[in-house]
Amino acid sequence: MLYLADTSHREECWILAGLGLRFSQGVGAHHRSGYSRMKPLEAELYKRVFYFLLVSDIIISSLNGRPCLIHNIDFDLDLPLDRDEEYWETPNAVQPRGKPSTSAFLVAYLPLMLIVGRIQRAVYPVNGQPPSQDTIAELDSELNKWVDALPEHLRWNPNQENQIFLDQSAALYASYYHAQIVIHRPFIPAPGKQSTSNTIFPSLAICANAARSCGHVMDVQTRRGRGLLPLPPAPSLLFDCAVVLLVNVWAVVGEAQTTERYNRATADVQKCLRVLRFYERRWVGGSCWRCSNHGY
Repeated sequence: MLYLADTSHREECWILAGLGLRFSQGVGAHHRSGYSRMKPLEAELYKRVFYFLLVSDIIISSLNGRPCLIHNIDFDLDLPLDRDEEYWETPNAVQPRGKPSTSAFLVAYLPLMLIVGRIQRAVYPVNGQPPSQDTIAELDSELNKWVDALPEHLRWNPNQENQIFLDQSAALYASYYHAQIVIHRPFIPAPGKQSTSNTIFPSLAICANAARSCGHVMDVQTRRGRGLLPLPPAPSLLFDCAVVLLVNVWAVVGEAQTTERYNRATADVQKCLRVLRFYERRWVGGSCWRCSNHGY
């Protein structure tokens, strides 16, 4: 599933995630009471499998523009344990003070994906009803609260010496910036045209800033991290950022802005394309750089 998520067979991955979620519901993995008779290690593994399937469904549904199978009210699980594997089997064990766990990434990533699920339902409803400005502001506020609550070792720091935490932070921030794009993307006016939406938000500026930041994070990670980021939607995130930045380039040209601003805008696009081409080594989806490059 991890590999299929960013290939031309994403449809199969979406179906597999849905089947897995139904099977997990069948054994009660979505309900807290279903874990009462399990040993701590078994319960933690079941919980993580359920969340993996849930996140897979949210991500692929969002990328394909389809509704998610399970919503927040359909399960009542606690988040995974925020401690390393050697402390899972002891019920009252705690992570040593001053030693951040690698599981803190998952504890932070899951709430972000639940926000993405809400964005998908609110901004891209099946009935086509546009969201209100209050809804957009509320979703923006949720994202801001999420990023403000990140633990110190997962806050973006391009000089982070621990490569595991650098990779985890890059995955979190790339997903966060992409979520901002997903919220405001429908309200970007077509190049050369005035916005027809009733939103008060400067959607193109918000999306362009988020895309620029996402590209910067991914660029730093490819140079300083452990190689390709183990984040299946990474090529799709980069492709979306490149497209938004291309629209921003056209807007700069249409507004007859200075050469300096035009050069900055095109440099942002090139950075995304450079990183996207790097991901072609692992995922077929990395070849999206060809489409973006031709458009550029």
